[in-house]
Amino acid sequence: MPQLEAAARKQGFESLSEVSQCILEPGGTLTFVGKKPGTEDVRHKELLDRLDLLRKRLRRSEDLNLLLVLSSMREETPSAQAQRPGPQSACRHTRIACVSSGA
Repeated sequence: MPQLEAAARKQGFESLSEVSQCILEPGGTLTFVGKKPGTEDVRHKELLDRLDLLRKRLRRSEDLNLLLVLSSMREETPSAQAQRPGPQSACRHTRIACVSSGA
Protein backbone atom coordinates (compact mmCIF):
# COMPACT_ATOMS: atom_id res chain seq x y z
CA MET A 1 0.00 0.00 0.00
CA PRO A 2 2.78 2.58 0.76
CA GLN A 3 4.25 1.91 -2.72
CA LEU A 4 0.88 2.57 -4.32
CA GLU A 5 0.51 5.84 -2.36
CA ALA A 6 4.01 6.91 -3.41
CA ALA A 7 3.20 6.21 -7.07
CA ALA A 8 0.01 8.29 -6.75
CA ARG A 9 1.95 11.18 -5.19
CA LYS A 10 4.39 11.10 -8.12
CA GLN A 11 1.43 11.71 -10.42
CA GLY A 12 0.20 14.68 -8.36
CA PHE A 13 -2.33 13.11 -5.99
CA GLU A 14 -2.04 13.93 -2.30
CA SER A 15 -3.66 10.68 -1.22
CA LEU A 16 -5.43 7.64 -2.62
CA SER A 17 -8.75 9.18 -1.58
CA GLU A 18 -8.40 11.48 -4.61
CA VAL A 19 -8.02 8.50 -6.97
CA SER A 20 -10.98 7.02 -8.81
CA GLN A 21 -9.06 4.33 -10.71
CA CYS A 22 -5.61 2.83 -10.85
CA ILE A 23 -4.71 1.07 -14.10
CA LEU A 24 -1.79 -1.33 -14.45
CA GLU A 25 -0.45 -0.68 -17.95
CA PRO A 26 1.11 -3.48 -20.10
CA GLY A 27 4.63 -2.14 -19.45
CA GLY A 28 4.10 -2.40 -15.70
CA THR A 29 3.52 1.31 -15.04
CA LEU A 30 0.58 2.55 -13.02
CA THR A 31 -1.83 5.19 -14.31
CA PHE A 32 -4.04 6.97 -11.79
CA VAL A 33 -7.36 8.57 -12.69
CA GLY A 34 -8.59 11.24 -10.31
CA LYS A 35 -12.09 11.56 -8.95
CA LYS A 36 -14.27 14.28 -10.38
CA PRO A 37 -14.96 16.94 -7.77
CA GLY A 38 -18.35 16.61 -6.13
CA THR A 39 -20.91 19.39 -6.19
CA GLU A 40 -20.04 20.36 -2.61
CA ASP A 41 -16.35 20.67 -3.49
CA VAL A 42 -17.13 22.78 -6.54
CA ARG A 43 -19.47 25.02 -4.53
CA HIS A 44 -16.89 25.35 -1.77
CA LYS A 45 -14.23 26.46 -4.25
CA GLU A 46 -16.63 28.97 -5.84
CA LEU A 47 -17.39 30.46 -2.43
CA LEU A 48 -13.70 30.73 -1.54
CA ASP A 49 -13.01 32.45 -4.87
CA ARG A 50 -15.81 34.93 -4.21
CA LEU A 51 -14.49 35.65 -0.72
CA ASP A 52 -11.05 36.36 -2.17
CA LEU A 53 -12.59 38.74 -4.69
CA LEU A 54 -14.51 40.57 -1.94
CA ARG A 55 -11.33 40.86 0.16
CA LYS A 56 -9.48 42.41 -2.79
CA ARG A 57 -12.33 44.85 -3.45
CA LEU A 58 -12.48 45.81 0.22
CA ARG A 59 -8.72 46.39 0.31
CA ARG A 60 -8.97 48.55 -2.83
CA SER A 61 -11.87 50.49 -1.32
CA GLU A 62 -9.92 51.14 1.90
CA ASP A 63 -6.90 52.24 -0.12
CA LEU A 64 -9.05 54.60 -2.19
CA ASN A 65 -10.61 56.11 0.93
CA LEU A 66 -7.17 56.77 2.36
CA LEU A 67 -6.06 58.39 -0.89
CA LEU A 68 -9.16 60.59 -0.93
CA VAL A 69 -8.50 61.77 2.62
CA LEU A 70 -4.85 62.51 1.85
CA SER A 71 -5.65 64.34 -1.38
CA SER A 72 -8.34 66.45 0.32
CA MET A 73 -5.79 67.45 2.97
CA ARG A 74 -3.37 68.54 0.25
CA GLU A 75 -6.01 70.51 -1.61
CA GLU A 76 -7.01 72.48 1.47
CA THR A 77 -6.44 76.19 0.81
CA PRO A 78 -3.94 78.25 2.86
CA SER A 79 -6.77 80.49 4.13
CA ALA A 80 -8.59 77.43 5.48
CA GLN A 81 -5.39 76.31 7.19
CA ALA A 82 -4.93 79.76 8.77
CA GLN A 83 -8.48 79.67 10.15
CA ARG A 84 -7.86 76.37 11.85
CA PRO A 85 -6.86 77.03 15.50
CA GLY A 86 -3.44 75.83 16.36
CA PRO A 87 -0.43 76.82 18.43
CA GLN A 88 1.23 78.66 15.57
CA SER A 89 -1.78 80.88 14.76
CA ALA A 90 -2.35 81.57 18.47
CA CYS A 91 1.25 82.76 18.84
CA ARG A 92 0.91 85.00 15.81
CA HIS A 93 -2.21 86.68 17.27
CA THR A 94 -0.54 87.07 20.64
CA ARG A 95 2.52 88.75 19.13
CA ILE A 96 0.38 91.10 17.12
CA ALA A 97 -1.59 92.01 20.23
CA CYS A 98 1.62 92.59 22.20
CA VAL A 99 3.17 94.75 19.51
CA SER A 100 0.05 96.86 19.03
CA SER A 101 -0.46 97.43 22.77
CA GLY A 102 3.21 98.28 23.27
CA ALA A 103 3.27 100.93 20.55
